[in-house]
Amino acid sequence: MSDRANTMKLEAEMATPLHLQRLERSLNLQPFLRQINDLFQEQASEDDKSVSSESSDGSDAYIENVLTRKEETRINKLRVYNMSSVGEERRWLQDILLSDSSDSSASGSDTDSPITEEDFQEMLKVHILRKKYQGRFYQKPEVRLTMGGL
Repeated sequence: MSDRANTMKLEAEMATPLHLQRLERSLNLQPFLRQINDLFQEQASEDDKSVSSESSDGSDAYIENVLTRKEETRINKLRVYNMSSVGEERRWLQDILLSDSSDSSASGSDTDSPITEEDFQEMLKVHILRKKYQGRFYQKPEVRLTMGGL
């Protein structure tokens, strides 16, 4: 009986295997969740401060602040997307990348409305045609040679 008690005591004292410890540590989401929570609380407090300062300054200051924010975001986007060597044929892409995403949602886009049966049928038709022509495209021998013999 004492042997069994000793083995049980040893099993209780043994550390979990290293791979399991690493797995548990990598699956632990608490530090990540704390960081995200802190970030959201920080942003919420900044938003509260900006809203209170905007309401005290009046509507003109608020509009001016919104305009400067839009200008700042456009400048940041210009910095992110290097458009110095873009030709006229790609100017449309620059306009899309630099456009304000809230403008497209405010203009009544189709993303807010539910998908109707007609929309679904149209998407299905486009999908079938796309697969059909992709299959034909990849069957061409010159395409297979350029793709590495797939």
